[in-house]
Formats: sequence, structure tokens, C-alpha cells
Amino acid sequence: MVLTWHVDYWDRLGWKDPFARKEFTERQRRYQRARGERQVWTPQFLVDGEIVATGAAGGLPGRVERAAKAPAPAALGAAAELADGRIAVRVSLCPAEAGWKPAPDLRVTPVLYRREARTAVPRGENEGRTLVESFIALDLAGPFPASDLLGDRKATATFALPQGLTAVDVGVALLLEDAAAARPIQCATVPVREAKAAGK
Repeated sequence: MVLTWHVDYWDRLGWKDPFARKEFTERQRRYQRARGERQVWTPQFLVDGEIVATGAAGGLPGRVERAAKAPAPAALGAAAELADGRIAVRVSLCPAEAGWKPAPDLRVTPVLYRREARTAVPRGENEGRTLVESFIALDLAGPFPASDLLGDRKATATFALPQGLTAVDVGVALLLEDAAAARPIQCATVPVREAKAAGK
């Protein structure tokens, strides 16, 4: 799963990215600080906790393949249901091995994303172009301590469905991360289902 986090520091070029959020910019800067990088890069990939700048993108497929083969410490579970314009996400965590206990800094962050969008750019270096973008992060909730999601315990995150979109236009990703090291460990996705009407 690849999520696109739009940052807001390029808004100074005269065009405001409709998907950019200051929270996403700060998320990128946390990665930078945790890894001792001198600056942030755009575009930038983060694979298994490792920053891959654009100039090194040629090695990206191999890094993704290696990361995908790493064993997962637990299975992320969720169900996302849409009702009255709100998406309720029930989150759980099931250890891969009996007796596994999550480290204190492990967190689960639900992310609402948009599957695809086309954006016309009126100004800036992409002036006149229409950008076709996929898996765009829109909002995030939590994070929830992993230790609070074991066994029968669950957490609920709630998102507002953006105006003009339907359940099929969006999805929910779950990120298991080491908060102290700003390192993503695991990701899972779930579709958004519309709640059944009463009596059906």
C-alpha cells in the first residue's frame, strides 16, 4: 500500500494544493529529524522506515519487495462503516505469535484516503497541467497505543466523508508505527461499507 501525503510548503508558489495539510508536513519533518536528514525532499518515499529521495528512486521496487517479505508482528484488523456522512472505523490488533507484547511506543493510526483525484493546476511549476493522483491521504485519527487493541479490546475512529464523495471513492488504511523512531512497521487497508438501512 502506498499513501500520498501532500505537504503544504509548496503553497507559496501561488497555488494551494487542495489535499495539503500542515499535519502532513510535520509528519514528513518528524521522519527527517528521526533520521538526521539535513532537509526534506519532494517527492520522497519512506519504505520500511528508510527515506528514499527522488534521485535514488531506481532502487525503490527492490526496497518495497524486501520490506513486503518482512514478517509482521501482528495482524491489523478493522471494519469501516458509513452512516449519515460519518465513517466509523473499528480497529483491533491480533499478535502473530502467542505471548507477543507490543513495545510502549507502538501506535496504530487510521488514515482516511481518497482512491483517485484529478486536479487542475492554475499556477506554479505545474501550471496548466491536470494531475492524476492516487491513494491520497485526507485525514488521520488517533494514534491508538497498540497495547490497547489486543484481545477483545478495540478502538473506534471517526471520519467525516468529504462532500461529493461516496463510500467507493475512499478507503481506510491502518498504520502500525514506532512513534519514538518515526518508523512505519506495517500497513493494512479496508474498504468503506455503507450501513444497511433498518429493516433490510
